[in-house]
Amino acid sequence: RTPGDPALIVLTRERDCDTGNMCFIDISTTDADGIPVPNARSCVTVRVTGDAELCGLDNGDSTDYDRYQSADGRTHTRRLFSSRLLAVVRKRSPDAAFSVIAVSRDLQPAVFGEPSAGMLPAYSGIVPAYCGIVPVRKIELVCTDSENMDKEHCSVTVTARIRPANATFTQLEWKAVRLEGIRSDCAEVAVHGNEAVVTAVADGGFRLRCTCSNGRPGPEIISELEFSVSGMGTVTLNPYRLVEACRYDSCLIKPALSFQGGVYTLDGRNWFLFNNVDFGTDGADTVTVPVFSFDTELPLELWDGRPDGGGRKLLSCTYTAPGIYNAYSDNTFVLPERLFGVHSIAVATKTRLSLQGFRFEKSAKAFAKLLAGSSGSITGDAFTRTPEGVTGIGNNVSLVFDYMDFGTAGTDCLTICGRTHNENDTITVRFADEAGTETRAVEFPFSGGYEEKTFPFDAVCGMRTVTFVFLPGSSFDFKWFRFGKVASQVPAR
Repeated sequence: RTPGDPALIVLTRERDCDTGNMCFIDISTTDADGIPVPNARSCVTVRVTGDAELCGLDNGDSTDYDRYQSADGRTHTRRLFSSRLLAVVRKRSPDAAFSVIAVSRDLQPAVFGEPSAGMLPAYSGIVPAYCGIVPVRKIELVCTDSENMDKEHCSVTVTARIRPANATFTQLEWKAVRLEGIRSDCAEVAVHGNEAVVTAVADGGFRLRCTCSNGRPGPEIISELEFSVSGMGTVTLNPYRLVEACRYDSCLIKPALSFQGGVYTLDGRNWFLFNNVDFGTDGADTVTVPVFSFDTELPLELWDGRPDGGGRKLLSCTYTAPGIYNAYSDNTFVLPERLFGVHSIAVATKTRLSLQGFRFEKSAKAFAKLLAGSSGSITGDAFTRTPEGVTGIGNNVSLVFDYMDFGTAGTDCLTICGRTHNENDTITVRFADEAGTETRAVEFPFSGGYEEKTFPFDAVCGMRTVTFVFLPGSSFDFKWFRFGKVASQVPAR
């Protein structure tokens, strides 16, 4: 039978545990019908009278850091944990007489022993401020719609009912989470008081989690409902916030689940592939990898695609950090190229470690170091696209770069890394938007090898499509470029 809210306090002496002058009094609650309430968390004030003292009052909750000792040896207040408190009483002599009184807001008090006449009525009206707190013991989640969601049924409303109804703490936190407890990308949650509107956005399963902290630093009461989503399409991963390792789509050897959404792998080669990582039009080239390992150095690889099935290695690097027990340490690496659009990213390792995941640094494409070969469109009479850049650029070659947002501050200088076999090559730079096209021209002088040259020009602002145009007679090898501001030039990495 499901109990109701707590109504009565119950005191029971654990006689089997009594030793010498020490007595142990168990404190619990029942509802109005005498049924124990196993999840009660009421604040209870305990007072010991007579020839004895209150040595301690504890609830067995390892996350409760409230003091267990009574300041005066007579009175103390603590919260129940799983409807239990234990009062430790020390008699001043083996045959000493004492009484224990327990009170809590809106609960019927309880007495153990032989209190003096009038003691209970006098004390029951003195409930300290802390004892007057009524913590939440339970959150009931009610969903009248189906928990199987699809395109036709993509939104549901869930209502939270707080028990007891007179609880002091009513602030709730809602989120959609995966089975591992981390954020789910399958649904979005909009909160309206004690209601949450859940909207499906991608296929998969998730749990709607509702928590209450009861005034504590972290969640104390947790309730969940399970949902499934189909027919909405595949989820895309946002690389600009942590992509937890437990989200991997495939791997070489199945790992164990680690802490904070990470995975634990043993010695030997292993890799974890994450599909549908969307870098957007701005792209990114700087990645941070949080790892826990007792090794201070270990090798890592980052791949574009499956490492053993046609993928391309982006980076081989060495992770270095002191081994701190059960703590992830960040290492940040810069890729040799910027990634745009949707990719499958793999992290490969050869040693025992816990990998929390990865996250990329979000930065504006317009002011980033961009490889010439990353152009979305290259046309012209003569050129060769290579891993190093675009070489052998001849007559009427154009390289186009879309979505270059220079903002309101704009750009007024351009750094180019390249070389020309002519005395100089004229490069025309076009900045186009809906209003028209602005043109800037730079003269790149002869250089035997690749050199970086910076050219100032009149400022250009806003969202533009940038086109590098090489005139007839050009003989240019183009490695990379970067726009900037003359007053704040940052060396290109």
